[in-house]
Amino acid sequence: SVNLCLENATIVKISDEELPVINEIVFGLNFDTENSAVKLSEKFPQIKIIIITKGEKGLTISLENIQFEPDSNVLRASEKIKFFEGRNS
Repeated sequence: SVNLCLENATIVKISDEELPVINEIVFGLNFDTENSAVKLSEKFPQIKIIIITKGEKGLTISLENIQFEPDSNVLRASEKIKFFEGRNS
């Protein structure tokens, strides 16, 4: 089952075409790409890296629930606070 696979995963790669199906199975709802990564990492805390591919639009990578701008190594503005708070603890 999808839940069993996610419960045992530490790295997950999902396409944007698969994402609505995964969300429906796991949560019974659908979320946008960024919220999907957050929700998955909250439900499955052992997952350290989530990659969501978006075809020609690039991909979203979430590293231990820290997200970057699409096609960039730049942290999203909202993520900089979480990243630096985590390093100070």
